[in-house]
Amino acid sequence: MTPTRACLVGVVFLGLAGFAGYQARVAGRRERELATLRHRAALLSAATTSLRRQHDATVHDLAEAGRQLAELPPPRTNDPSIPVERLDEMKTWLGRVKRLRRLFDERPDQRIPELQFLTDQDWLRIGKNISFDSDESTRRALAAARDTAISNFTQRLSDGLRKLAQSPNADGSATVLALLPFLAQPVDATILDRYGLSKISSTRLGGRVEWIVQNKAPIDEDFDSCIQISASESGSFGSSAMPGPLGWIPDFNERLMGAIRAYAAAKNSSATPDIADIMPYFKPALDPATAEKAIHALREKQK
Repeated sequence: MTPTRACLVGVVFLGLAGFAGYQARVAGRRERELATLRHRAALLSAATTSLRRQHDATVHDLAEAGRQLAELPPPRTNDPSIPVERLDEMKTWLGRVKRLRRLFDERPDQRIPELQFLTDQDWLRIGKNISFDSDESTRRALAAARDTAISNFTQRLSDGLRKLAQSPNADGSATVLALLPFLAQPVDATILDRYGLSKISSTRLGGRVEWIVQNKAPIDEDFDSCIQISASESGSFGSSAMPGPLGWIPDFNERLMGAIRAYAAAKNSSATPDIADIMPYFKPALDPATAEKAIHALREKQK
């Protein structure tokens, strides 16, 4: 073999060897990636199984508690599928529900007409984690029922709001009563009048028109949520809830972000400020009582 041919053979051999090494590295990397994916799949499968078990247990509890709530007698104790501890928990659970409903009867000033839209399942979900240990916890429980009732009612308005938003004759100065012709189910106008209707140019939607319906005023400003549903002329729909007292401070989120930016510019700092430090930068300024409530609420959210 001539030196030139030998050299060519060597180059080809080295090339093949390099290619083989490359293939081996690719194969090794793919095997590691596959192993990682298998591990993630196993974790997801385990998490899914756990969530399914939790869901099944919750559904079972709700179904059993729903039957007991409808029947009203004390919980049955002869069902072998329910542990004694669970029966005791459900007795306490049902007791909270009954106490909450009784509170609305005893305190008519805390009632809203939308409570009629709560189902037994809603009452049970609300009663699951509430307490009456203090005046604050009792107020929170009452507010939770009102929030759920308002959410249920606004969902009844959602299709009508979509149709209004897509109507070529929609008048931007219209009141919420303009929804009435678009609603599939009849709605009491006196309840509907507790809500406001507005038409805005939405920055979230790139300047497109958006219609918003929200409850006008709280029973308990500290704990009732400001609840909105929105629809655009393109057919998109959204809903949101801002708990009190923040939800009742006009344009709170926008003013908060503006105050944070103003604080950062004044202090020439990118560090996260303390909530109390940014309050002087609100525009327009918050009165001292509202500022104190906002500070408390924001700190609670951070916990």
